Amino acid sequence: MTRFVHAADLQLGKATRFLRPEARDRYRQERIDSIRAIGDVVRREGAEFVVVSGDVFDSNDVDRGQVVRRALDAFGELSVPVFLLPGNHDHLGLRSVWHSVKQHAPANVVVLDDCGPRTAAPGVEVVGSPWTSKRPLSDPAADAFDDLRPAGDTRRVLVAHGVVDAVFPVTDRIDQALIKLDALESALADGRVHYVALGDRHSVTSVGSTGRIWYAGTPEPCSWDETAPGHVLVVDLGETVEVRPIEVARWSFETVSVVLESAADLDALRTRLTGGACKERRAVRIVAEGSLSVAERAELAEIVAELAETFGCLELHDMSGLQTRPDQVDPDELGLTGYQRDAFDELVALATAEPPDERAADALVLLDRMTRLAGIRNAA
Repeated sequence: MTRFVHAADLQLGKATRFLRPEARDRYRQERIDSIRAIGDVVRREGAEFVVVSGDVFDSNDVDRGQVVRRALDAFGELSVPVFLLPGNHDHLGLRSVWHSVKQHAPANVVVLDDCGPRTAAPGVEVVGSPWTSKRPLSDPAADAFDDLRPAGDTRRVLVAHGVVDAVFPVTDRIDQALIKLDALESALADGRVHYVALGDRHSVTSVGSTGRIWYAGTPEPCSWDETAPGHVLVVDLGETVEVRPIEVARWSFETVSVVLESAADLDALRTRLTGGACKERRAVRIVAEGSLSVAERAELAEIVAELAETFGCLELHDMSGLQTRPDQVDPDELGLTGYQRDAFDELVALATAEPPDERAADALVLLDRMTRLAGIRNAA
């Protein structure tokens, strides 16, 4: 039995514009540090090698010093061979990042830049199917195993990257650019390969019925729509195959869904957001429904603005289900006169129409905040 670690989609150097500038630097460093987290799994589990199934780098334009050299230093700290596959983000080509990788790679790093088998451990071969362009016109995995013969006593790991047709059909893509599940299962059945290590999908996923085809997901989450990101896989390869997801992520992407009807609900939301650890590594979006007064809606915006500095990201994401009650606004309390009062009356009419104009309601919230802030400043 041979044990190895299957990882994918490290996307080193990833741009994260939705994070605050200070958080972006920490997030990019965490993705470098995910290599060291893989190394911890290797040592703890006694793995003999590592495969990374594509999108090691976020693009071919990543900084060759700040990203590539630091990543190679981290890979060099691993005590075992590391096999890296070019994917769609970092495909091979004239300006490919892999030219720099091969120039500076430590001795334990192998770039799978062709389909030739490589020895990974006694009796085990790794066969890669690299992306040579951004949009291949044929099955991205087939070149690696079409010409292979059954391996006999040798165990083979196929490392590939892309969308599997039967599991994730994509109607607007050319069929030939999808990985064919039937072809993978045929190669497994006749002994040409024994495990298929896939990348591209950021969620840990077992594909088909063999238990030998897996997406590893991504070691650090990238967005809110992923399922079970933040893992690598420990694979025991022998007569049978056993796969275990191991969580390594330090960041989390969370959607907080709330129903807001009163000031008490806002207090509960504040308490919920202020609780918990490692806010600097949490990207949180709020989805709200219910009904708030203009003043309460303004308080919601103030809560988010106040707490956002402690989070990697905190944003009001979807307010489409949250209605604003403009009828509770007192224009005299706001000190509105003249054209401001006229604008206020027009906004109230729009916000209370059927259906209500949410843009008018948002404008009332902004007007409430601005006038109250102005009053505070004048009082000071």
